[in-house]
Amino acid sequence: MAARDALAHSEPILTQILTSVLAQSPSLQQALLTECGRSFHNATANVLFKTFILPDDDQALNPVVQNPARYAPRIRTLVVVDPPRRHEESTLFELEGTEEEQEQGARPLSGRRVTNILERCENLQELVWASSIPPPDGICEIFTTHTPHLKRFSFAPTSIPPDTIPALKWDALSLAVLPPLAYLHLARLSQAGASALASHPPDVQHLELDFVWLDDWVCERLARIPRVKRITLGTGGTKLTDRGVGALVEGCEALEVLELVEVQGRLSKSLWSNVELSPTLHTLKIALSESGPHHSWTADHLLSLPLLVGLDQLTRISITRTYNGQGGQIDDVAIAKLVPKDMVDALRECNKVQHLECDWWAWGVDDLKDLVEGCVNLQTLRITLNAPFARLLSLTSLFAHLAHLTHLYVSIPLAHAPSTPPSPLLQTPGMSPLGLVNGYGIGVGVGGIMIGSPTSSPLSLTRSLKSPAKLVISVPLPESESLAASPVVGAGNTNEVLDSTVLDTVIPPLRDVRKFMRRCPKLVLLEWFGRTGRGSWVAHREDAKSVAGIKVEYQPSCVDECSTWPVSSFLGVVPREDAEWSGPEADAAAEAVREYEAERDGEIEREKEAKRKVTAAGRKRGATVSSGVVVPDACGVTSNGKPKRRQSSASEGLGKPKVPASPGSRRNVARRSP
Repeated sequence: MAARDALAHSEPILTQILTSVLAQSPSLQQALLTECGRSFHNATANVLFKTFILPDDDQALNPVVQNPARYAPRIRTLVVVDPPRRHEESTLFELEGTEEEQEQGARPLSGRRVTNILERCENLQELVWASSIPPPDGICEIFTTHTPHLKRFSFAPTSIPPDTIPALKWDALSLAVLPPLAYLHLARLSQAGASALASHPPDVQHLELDFVWLDDWVCERLARIPRVKRITLGTGGTKLTDRGVGALVEGCEALEVLELVEVQGRLSKSLWSNVELSPTLHTLKIALSESGPHHSWTADHLLSLPLLVGLDQLTRISITRTYNGQGGQIDDVAIAKLVPKDMVDALRECNKVQHLECDWWAWGVDDLKDLVEGCVNLQTLRITLNAPFARLLSLTSLFAHLAHLTHLYVSIPLAHAPSTPPSPLLQTPGMSPLGLVNGYGIGVGVGGIMIGSPTSSPLSLTRSLKSPAKLVISVPLPESESLAASPVVGAGNTNEVLDSTVLDTVIPPLRDVRKFMRRCPKLVLLEWFGRTGRGSWVAHREDAKSVAGIKVEYQPSCVDECSTWPVSSFLGVVPREDAEWSGPEADAAAEAVREYEAERDGEIEREKEAKRKVTAAGRKRGATVSSGVVVPDACGVTSNGKPKRRQSSASEGLGKPKVPASPGSRRNVARRSP
C-alpha cells in the first residue's frame, strides 16, 4: 500500500521528467507507453495528451474519441481542426465522382461525441475550435457544468472556403451561459450570433472579435463588460462606425489595450478627434494588410489621430501594415504616403511611449529626427524609412542618445531598394528567433501550437476580408540545421560573408552596421523587414568587456521556422448531427436575443423617424423661403434640409476634442491643426 501511494504521488514528478525526455527523444513514446509499467504509461500519457489536436471527423480513430474516460481528463489544451484532405489520384473522368465521394465520406464529429469528450475534459484550460463547422449549439453550457478550469475559448475556423460556397457561421446561442473567462475569441458569427453575444455580454478579460455583423449596437452592449482589459476588433463589414468605437473606448473603464485589426467599417476622418482615452489605456494598435482588399475609406480615420485626447499617455502605439509576400499587388489604400506633419508633431510629444510601430506611412529623415528627439524612452521602434538603408546608418549621433532602444525595425520602399532580395523574405519584423515579435512578444500559446501570430496580428492580418487565420504548428529545426550553424551567416568582427548567395549590393558593409550598433547603448537587434527585407543584425553585448568588443552577427532573411498543418478539407456544407441545444436555458437565451433585437430595431426606427422629421423640416423651410418669408435655420439643420455632420476633412481641422484642453491633461489642438 505504501509503495502504491508513493507511486501515485510520484506521477507529477515523473510527468515533469518525461516532458523533458520526450522533447529530446520522441521515439521513446511507444516504449514508455507499453513496456515500462503503469506509472510510466500514465506519466507519458499526461505529456502526450496535455495538448491534443482532435480532427473533426466522425470516422477518425484516436484514443480520445475511442476512450474519452481514460484520456480526456489528461487534456489541458484541446484544438479541434478540420481533418487532413485525403490526397487521391484522379483523372478528368473521375473528378466529379471523387468529389461526391469525399463529400459523403467526410462527416464532422456528431454533437453527441463532442459532448461526450468535453464532459470528461475535467482539467481542460483552453479550447481552440478551428474546424470550419461550428461547435454544437449548447457547448457553453458544457463549459459551465463540466470544465471548471476553462480559461480560454476560441472559435476561429482556419479553412478557407471555396468562392462558390459561403462559410458556415455560428449562431452561438449558448453564449448566454458562458462562464467567466480570461480570453474569448469569436469569428464567423452569424447575425443571430452577434445578437446572442450582445444580449449577454461575456465576462472576460481579453475579448477578440472578427465577424461581419459587428456593429455599433453590439459594441455598446460590450462596453458594459466590467472586467475587460483588452479588446481586439476586426470586421470586413461596414456596420461599425465612430459611435461603436467610441462606446468601447469610453465605456470600458478597465480597458488597457485596444486593437483595431483589419477593421473596414464606416469610420470617419474625424473619429479620433471625438474620442477621449480612459486613463487606464496604455496600448493602441491599428493594423491593416498591405494587399487588402480595402474600402476606399478604410484608412481615413488615421488622419484624426493627432487630435486624440490621451495619445501622449500611451506607452505603446502601433500603426502598422502587414506584408503578404514579395510579390502581389499593393492595395491603393495601403500605398505608403509621407507621414503627415501633424502626426509627426503629435508623436514627438509622446515622451512616455516605449514601443512605437509606425510603418503605415513613409518617414523622411527630417521627420525621423524630430520623432527620435522627442521620444527619448523608446525601447522598440518600427518605421518605413523613405531613404536608402545606408542613410539610416549615417544617423548614428541621432540614435546614440536613445539609452533604452533595444530593437529597431526598418522597412525600405522599393524605390530605394530596387534589386530583388536574394533569399526568402522575412515579411514582418520579429519572425526570426532573435527578434521581438512585432513588439508584442511571442504569439498566444496553445501548448506547442500557434494559431496565427501577433507577428501577423491577433486576427491574422495577412488574410483577405473573407480569409481566416492560418493554423501552424511549431516544428523546431534539427540541431544540425539551426540558424546558428547555417553556412550563410557571417559573424564577429570580420566583414566576411561565408556564402556568395547572400551577396547583395543593397546590403551595407558589416563594418558600417557594426559602427552604428556599437554607438547605440542597448541596441541588440537591427532588422530590415518588408518586401525589400534583407535580414537582421544582432549585437552580442553579453560577453563584451568594452564597446570595441561587441560582436555583430548578420542573419539573412529566412522563411518562418514552422510547418503548416496538412491542407484540410472544407467541410462547411456538411451538417453536424445532434448539434441542437434545447432545455430551459436555451429557451431563456432565445428570449433574451428576441428582447435585444426588439430593442435594437426600435432604436433604429426612432433614429430613422428623427431623420425624416429633420428632412421634412428642411423642406418646409425651403418652401417658406421661396414664398418670400425668411425663416431662421432649424437647430442642427443645414440649408439643404440635411442634418449637420461633423467636420471630416483634413483641411477643415478634423473637428475638436469634446473637452477643452487643459495643461498637463489635454493636447494642444491648435499647435497641430493643419
